[in-house]
Amino acid sequence: MNVDSKTVLCQASDEKVYNLLSDFNNLYPLVGGKVQNWSVNGNSCSFGVAGFMQMTISYIDKQPY
Repeated sequence: MNVDSKTVLCQASDEKVYNLLSDFNNLYPLVGGKVQNWSVNGNSCSFGVAGFMQMTISYIDKQPY
């Protein structure tokens, strides 16, 4: 399954957004209370959503700001 996100205008700098989103370890504090079994392995992370399923997200390509 592929999930595409919508395009939005962000007030933060390109550098700040890239630095946050390019490392899955930075995202856990944002979703920590909502997921289970959080695991990061390089360019991918996996986690479970209570009562839903286990999923893995991977970066296909990262282009710095």
